Amino acid sequence: MSNIAPVDMRDLSPNERLVRWGEVISAGRGRVSVQTVDSLSFSGKISVGNLGPMRMLRVEAGPHRLERPPGTGGPEIIPILVQARGAAIMTQDGKDVHLQPGCWTAWTANRAHVITSLTDVEQYAILVPAQWLGLRPHEVRAMCGRVYGGKPGVSNMVFHTVLQLFQQYEGIDTAIHSDMADIIGHLVRLAMNEAQMQRQPVPMRDTLRGRVIDYVRHRLRDPDLSIDAIADKFGCTKRHLHKTFSEESVTLSQFIWQERLERCREALVDPAHADRSVTEIAFLWGFNNSSHFSKIFKDRFGMPPGQWRHAALRGQDVLTGELPVAAPMLLS
Repeated sequence: MSNIAPVDMRDLSPNERLVRWGEVISAGRGRVSVQTVDSLSFSGKISVGNLGPMRMLRVEAGPHRLERPPGTGGPEIIPILVQARGAAIMTQDGKDVHLQPGCWTAWTANRAHVITSLTDVEQYAILVPAQWLGLRPHEVRAMCGRVYGGKPGVSNMVFHTVLQLFQQYEGIDTAIHSDMADIIGHLVRLAMNEAQMQRQPVPMRDTLRGRVIDYVRHRLRDPDLSIDAIADKFGCTKRHLHKTFSEESVTLSQFIWQERLERCREALVDPAHADRSVTEIAFLWGFNNSSHFSKIFKDRFGMPPGQWRHAALRGQDVLTGELPVAAPMLLS
């Protein structure tokens, strides 16, 4: 089972609280400026957990302001911030998003932004890699920086699902964390598309692409998953499928292999799979040739899977300079 680790500012001296708050929020990924009206009276608690490729944070705090300067690169992260109690404003690109209980918003964490908690707040954040949403950069910009929820629809389902996820988190087996991340990512994308369609129709190609991404992610364990099988499922030609993904940075075939590799990477350091061999994990996620798996894993992550697993479990820095399940990504 999994757990969410709390960091309680009340355990620190008043002079240490703002510094520590900024450190926990930024998790070593860039400076975050924290301001309050009265730093001596500020207190708060952050609880941190992981869900597959996503990071989870629960924030309880008094009024304060978080300012994040532009990032230094790396994978783009989309925080989904759910407002459970109190009032807050998220500001990015000169736009203010006002949050009340029952609402949520999203933004691009790598770019400058400010979050102002106007009152005592309780907030829940899911930090989603942008690629996990299956949205292009221009779609991310169009769909972020808006208020979602507050009325019946998929957006409201996102709000309640995120709250339930945190409430039930400790009872969720780590073996299905990636599947749960799929559900969250799918709901968020549906909510964003729902809101976008109210403004303008979503192109059929984008709709198909989103459906294909969901179909692939739910069938990664199937070794027979192929372009032919996907084309047959959606009643279109392989050529049409390739055209649907022609504006992406990877082809559909590459997307399938990359998703499988990511799931294997997560499973290699997951305690739920500690008794499984590298080959068993590879076959669990749709590979049927251990040599091929080892080669493309090394090509993508810089070392063979067995060596990567050993280094990760010993706590050594791998991949982008940190363990993939270590510190949380940016909330602000």
